[in-house]
Amino acid sequence: MTWLERLKTIEQSPVIAPRPIEDPKQLRLVGLTNKGLSLDEAKQVAQWLDLRTQGDDRILCYECHHLKGYVGLWRCGNWRKAGIAIREAGAGLGDMVNLFQRCNGFNQSIKEVEL
Repeated sequence: MTWLERLKTIEQSPVIAPRPIEDPKQLRLVGLTNKGLSLDEAKQVAQWLDLRTQGDDRILCYECHHLKGYVGLWRCGNWRKAGIAIREAGAGLGDMVNLFQRCNGFNQSIKEVEL
């Protein structure tokens, strides 16, 4: 029996679709960890976002679709519109990702749900 014939005899395991996340806090944590934050860092950032007062229009870079890179080497993918650099090489964010700010280049990526 060739490997191809043997492969055809193997039963395929059913594909199990993940359950959709309905809890907004859990959804926010998933979004933050997908950006590269550890679970502890994601919980801290989520707490900052929860403490943001109603009507405060400032954002964190973690909420933006244009945030690129990984922990410690964050870059803005929309640096020109955001006005943070004059060329792409200067688009590093450093600790700016941890500051609430207003940004012209902001594009929401983490689904915000009123808690």
